Amino acid sequence: MLYSAEPINLKGFRDKPLRCTFFKQERETGHLAVVFPGYGYRCYGPVIYYPSLVLLSLGADVLWVEYEYDKELEYMTVEPAERRLWRLSDANAAVRMALDRHPYERFTLVGKSIGTLVVGDLLSEERRLHSARAIWLTPLLHNEELRDQLERLSNQSLLVSGSADSAYDPEFALRLRKKPNVRLLLLEGADHSLEVPGDPLQSLEALRRLTEQTVDFERTS
Repeated sequence: MLYSAEPINLKGFRDKPLRCTFFKQERETGHLAVVFPGYGYRCYGPVIYYPSLVLLSLGADVLWVEYEYDKELEYMTVEPAERRLWRLSDANAAVRMALDRHPYERFTLVGKSIGTLVVGDLLSEERRLHSARAIWLTPLLHNEELRDQLERLSNQSLLVSGSADSAYDPEFALRLRKKPNVRLLLLEGADHSLEVPGDPLQSLEALRRLTEQTVDFERTS
């Protein structure tokens, strides 16, 4: 094994427990990837797991921020502004922990579903991440704040959506595709889990294309 895995327990929003897993390269690296999962979609799900493996194989340390908001009754009862603050507080706690450990120079942020909202907020508000590249997995393209961020931000970005994902907006995606910093991978027939319902072989093909595009994005952009 070329890297080790360390479970880390932090204090996040209002000192609530926040679990993370830190995958550290055996050799020193200047590249950190921080991964934010979806609502109920964990970091070990294939859509997140394989991009994480790509980043590890290319020499990055990888930090999984393993919030589980679907198990937090309070999360769903508070106002949207407080949910945003909750997510951002958790994200900042994890990023601070990683940067306290090592002075990284290169950053990749990976977000799945509501994790893309976290990535948008971090790129907009966290000065140390202003030049990070971003991988947006099934971004919530109907979210007005995220739409504004995606149109405004100039970070190198890979957007991955399925044509059968209810969070996908083809007209907006077409606008984004015209930006020189944005790549779009559209997986035909794939849903919000980037699976093609009833077709496991096509689901595997979607996962293969996601993995391949992640390699190419990290190597060339």
